[in-house]
Amino acid sequence: MRKVLETSAEVQRAAEAVRAEAERLPQQAREIDQRLASLRTRAQGVQTKAGGVEPTLSELRRRFSAACWEDLQQIPQQTQAAVRDAGNRLAEAERARDEQRWQDRGHPGHHPGAAEHGGRRAGHRQ
Repeated sequence: MRKVLETSAEVQRAAEAVRAEAERLPQQAREIDQRLASLRTRAQGVQTKAGGVEPTLSELRRRFSAACWEDLQQIPQQTQAAVRDAGNRLAEAERARDEQRWQDRGHPGHHPGAAEHGGRRAGHRQ
């Protein structure tokens, strides 16, 4: 009988810990949304700045010998590839975030009835 009571108390403590973590999910979701927006803005800034690299490189080619600029030749392509990769990763993160909208009445991702589906929208895999 004592073992059953101990196990029951252990399960109760674990359930409380999970409940406390679940209460933090809406705040974590908002933080993730803010971080994604910030990263999107930063990626756009890099892309804008990268637009000035080619004209600068062209000026270097005209004014200086090849030894001064040939190691910079791939910078525009590398920058474009890095920005494209960052954009793809951000899109993946946004999709993952959208697939895991936690129930939060004040949040745009709230879906009535989500509680009946384990806190997730119907039709989504777990």
